[in-house]
Amino acid sequence: MSKSSDIVDTWAKSIRNAIVFLLLFNRCDLVVSKVHVSIMNRLGDGENVTLHCQSKDNDLGQQNVADGSEFGWDFSVNTAGTTLFYCDMAWQNVPQYHFDAYDFGRDFVRCETQCLWLVSTEVALLVSNLQSQKHPKTLGTKADVAFQFTHGNQTLRFSLE
Repeated sequence: MSKSSDIVDTWAKSIRNAIVFLLLFNRCDLVVSKVHVSIMNRLGDGENVTLHCQSKDNDLGQQNVADGSEFGWDFSVNTAGTTLFYCDMAWQNVPQYHFDAYDFGRDFVRCETQCLWLVSTEVALLVSNLQSQKHPKTLGTKADVAFQFTHGNQTLRFSLE
């Protein structure tokens, strides 16, 4: 074989190996990127929450979540890293609140595989992936207030831990 043939052969093997590596890496990334979002109603007094959640591609429909219950869904993040699920939420005497239930840029590291929202009349907490924590978290623990809405005498805060 000639020297130029050896160089071409080496380049072809290198490119093939790089493609195989990228395909395997991408496949592993897709497996890790499955997410579960759950919104738990803890308003009390038997008060239901009406939710309507969707992304650009998936409309999850309107849900009536009873006090003490939850609504959740599973999805895979897109390869562009732009996955966004947003929700409109309302309950008795409170009109509509709009919030991002999952925003890849905010939640990919924070939630990892599980975003849990706890909704009460006092606070709505995003609880990080409990399995990834070195110590258990208390649901009452709050971090920075990310959003705050006031309607009449009720204030709704969304805190991210």
